[in-house]
Amino acid sequence: MWLAEAVDRVERAIDQLVDDFAAHPFRHRVEHSLHLQLYRALADHDQLDKLVAIGGSDRHAGLIHKEWPMSAADHGRRGLFDLVVLAPSQLAIAGIDQYLQGRIEPPVAIEPGLGYGLAHLTDDITGLVDSHVPYGYIVHFSRLTAAKDTATIERTLTTTPPNVRTAYARILPDGKIALKHLADDHVATSVPGNQPTAAST
Repeated sequence: MWLAEAVDRVERAIDQLVDDFAAHPFRHRVEHSLHLQLYRALADHDQLDKLVAIGGSDRHAGLIHKEWPMSAADHGRRGLFDLVVLAPSQLAIAGIDQYLQGRIEPPVAIEPGLGYGLAHLTDDITGLVDSHVPYGYIVHFSRLTAAKDTATIERTLTTTPPNVRTAYARILPDGKIALKHLADDHVATSVPGNQPTAAST
């Protein structure tokens, strides 16, 4: 029950971030600021912004984390997820060292990206799949200049494995917007001010 409600809140926050980027693509200069905007949206919900005792100790940890280690290793080195949400039940049975080392497999992981090409996108998808994240999310943003592999990127965003859902916003040089919310099965292009929002789809 907790996880289903948490996933719903995460998905709403992601779609809101996509809508905001479509309306204000230059609000943030760099990707990390988009991470902060998404973190703030997640932490705006009491269900996610709470402290939970670690393993029944008197030490408490939050549920939302930046730069959480992946469970799968790439060439012997563990990568990092941009954002994850842990379940209270996981922290309740975790040890302090397990928590500090990031040895808790998150049920939710989010990989927002700004201006990356196909290689980075496929690496993010692979990390979510190889780490067996039940609810993995790719949020891909692009401004003005189109990558040479844009068509392949958009096709990849609509053909991901079952545990990976994707959202997308790209601002085209002519001012049009290519948009995909999490529930969409394709990328739609519209003129500014007329794009469908998550609330209207």
